[in-house]
Amino acid sequence: MAIRVYEIKVTGIKRVLHIFANLIPFLNKAFAPSLEEFGNKVLQNARGRAATFADTGALMESLTMFRDGDSIVIGPTVPWGPMVRFGTRAHWIGANVEIAPLTWRFIGMHPGTTPNPYLEDAFNEELNNLPAIMNDFVMEEMKNLDEESMGYEEEEGD
Repeated sequence: MAIRVYEIKVTGIKRVLHIFANLIPFLNKAFAPSLEEFGNKVLQNARGRAATFADTGALMESLTMFRDGDSIVIGPTVPWGPMVRFGTRAHWIGANVEIAPLTWRFIGMHPGTTPNPYLEDAFNEELNNLPAIMNDFVMEEMKNLDEESMGYEEEEGD
């Protein structure tokens, strides 16, 4: 029985290895703006949900987004924002009213509030759009992609 030996010659392997080595920076460049876009969509959705909590719109207007390293942070800046999100237990409330020369103290029991996870709801709703957002940015970045931008130069024997 004769043993057959096959020779397989791979051409362009240096080019393939170079492309894979540059893939992570390429994806970072494409995904960074898609993360910003996703954050903006979540922020707008959350503002729409927060608009229903009060007549003043203070919670809605306080919602902000900022970048923290590789993360996007979205949240309210009003001090009572977490109370809307997590709810409150029943608690005593009081207020002082001064009508000279008297001071009146009103005390009552607040029944508490139920949690309203408007930020999580906005995030989960917009999460369905994330693949399309990322795809758009990757495709846009690929339009600008060529071997020169990847730093690849053809070598002899490649």
